[in-house]
Amino acid sequence: MIGTVPLTSFIYMIMSILIICGMTFNFVKWTQAATGAPLKYAPVLRPGLLPERDFEKILEEYYPRDPDTPPTPAYAETIEHDTKKGISSQDLRECRELIRAKFALDVDVYNLQDVDEMHWSTVEDKVQRSKGAMIDIRKKINAWKTAKDQWTAVEWAMVEELHYRISGPHPEAI
Repeated sequence: MIGTVPLTSFIYMIMSILIICGMTFNFVKWTQAATGAPLKYAPVLRPGLLPERDFEKILEEYYPRDPDTPPTPAYAETIEHDTKKGISSQDLRECRELIRAKFALDVDVYNLQDVDEMHWSTVEDKVQRSKGAMIDIRKKINAWKTAKDQWTAVEWAMVEELHYRISGPHPEAI
């Protein structure tokens, strides 16, 4: 017994006072943050000195865009192709790769439809490349159509289907 207080009650009272004293520091910090008092290590939030457009222009000085150079020739322009040999499996693989490349370009163009005006040249480049791939695909399939005697009935049906799809009402959709 301590005075008129039993020993267990006295120990609980001392522990409660210690816990309250230990929590006051964090409570004071919380109230300062809640009331908007400046913190010791708070970041300085102020508007930037440059507008975003000016910043992008300065950034382009350090990281310039690709220079305007003539486009590299397409793969179909670089290989030797003998029309007398007929159509090979390599021609079929090349056409498949062209279709995949065109599809990938079209997906990129669709995904870039909300870009800033500053980056429209990138989108236009992809559109032009997609159109060029479509021209190459049409040339290949038209060449296949002229060599009808080289195909089996099933293969010819597939060539006809491809030709129909590239020359149909929506020639951009393969």
